[in-house]
Amino acid sequence: MRKLKYKEISSILFNAELDSYENLNNEELIWLLKSEVPEERAIAAKLLGDREDIHALPFICNTLALEKENYISIILSEALIHLTAGHK
Repeated sequence: MRKLKYKEISSILFNAELDSYENLNNEELIWLLKSEVPEERAIAAKLLGDREDIHALPFICNTLALEKENYISIILSEALIHLTAGHK
């Protein structure tokens, strides 16, 4: 399987594929953070960050600590920033 670059993953997050995941609840998205599919981890992180549910914070942090793909780490970091921005 070919590794995707950050730019490719970013474009995935903003096209129609994201719509099919928006109906998942936060618990289901947290489960997706453990997916073997990098795109699913990226989408889950993006949506959890956008939803600003502070309960997702430890799960995103844990995923970030274990993540081996640099471009997914960037997306996880962006989700953390977005998630915590309103909780100062």
